[in-house]
Amino acid sequence: MKLKQIISLAIALLLICGLPLSAFAEEYDLATGSITVTANDSGQYVTQENGVTNEQQTTPTVITQRDSSTPTTNTVTINAAENAEANVTIQDVNIVISDPAGSIQNHSGDAAVIIDVADGAAANVTLDGVNIDTRGTHKAAVEIQGEGDVVIELDGS
Repeated sequence: MKLKQIISLAIALLLICGLPLSAFAEEYDLATGSITVTANDSGQYVTQENGVTNEQQTTPTVITQRDSSTPTTNTVTINAAENAEANVTIQDVNIVISDPAGSIQNHSGDAAVIIDVADGAAANVTLDGVNIDTRGTHKAAVEIQGEGDVVIELDGS
């Protein structure tokens, strides 16, 4: 009986030790500039205005906003080339492309989030606690382009 307990404990410890500690995400602050995520046959890359230039991703890509109480007019663009898959989480951001009076702010695109997916490609985008204000404009919050597959998961409020 004691031998079975020791073997069970040893196996449990081996399983726990063999698991990765945690998968840390590569986070980008939208408040510091618009972000483009590009997926192609060699991987997923992030480029940010006034910051990161074409950085290859080795962990999940998370776009956040450190101070979401102050709105930003920066945008997110996700491009997936043929046979590629883009995986992006946009979390706790506050994008405003109109002011309370309804006039368009300095906004760099036709939508706050643009997802462009080529035929045979896929994009998996999670929106978690995202606020996109387009009041007074004819702009879209999220625009999907291309012939590929897009899955949008809505989390939070």
